Amino acid sequence: MNFYFILVEPLLPENIGSCARAMKTMGFTNLRVVNSKRHFNERAAWLAHGSVDILRGAELFSTLNEAVKDIDIIIGTTARIRRIKKHYLAPEEVAEILKQKLRIVTSVGIVFGREDRGLLNREIELCDVVSHIPMKQKFPSLNLAQAVMIYAYALSRFTFERGEEEPEHAEEQTMLKFKEEMRTVLEKIGITRKSRTFGRIMERIGALGQRDINLIYSILKKLSPRLD
Repeated sequence: MNFYFILVEPLLPENIGSCARAMKTMGFTNLRVVNSKRHFNERAAWLAHGSVDILRGAELFSTLNEAVKDIDIIIGTTARIRRIKKHYLAPEEVAEILKQKLRIVTSVGIVFGREDRGLLNREIELCDVVSHIPMKQKFPSLNLAQAVMIYAYALSRFTFERGEEEPEHAEEQTMLKFKEEMRTVLEKIGITRKSRTFGRIMERIGALGQRDINLIYSILKKLSPRLD
């Protein structure tokens, strides 16, 4: 699996530098930045400590939608529970779900919102799975770099164990194709992208195991032509 840490409109260069340091410590190198160039600030490099290469190699995008369009499964992070999603996974639960998808997922995006207001609801809706770090006290919330470090640690099993349990992929972007097939069938039977049911179905897909996805995918491919 290739992991992409995606920062949406980060405000402080120091936070971005600390995020790069946290990523590299746990074996991750792919950073994407949405609608911000603050990682070019020298203050970001001050906090990066040996991770300036990650800052320099960061990919820039104008919108989150552009930043995730080539990613198989998108993990949104939030500091608070939202009404638009029902299921919130802890970081270690995210890692366990991804372990079940080793053969059908080649790319994973972990999305972090703005320091002052997090991800917008419309950005949360782009995510397949939403994750929340359980905390004893609601305030103060975690710093952006602290949150990145927690997820990097929880997912580090995929960097430390790479080559031991990561299989060859028979077909690239299988998860992307599965999600697109599901969207197509749902719209053919009248469940549009704007409906709450559509959102709930797509949310549950993110939590399915590999065997369930393979089974449903085979049904969708046979069902879709019959609905034309």
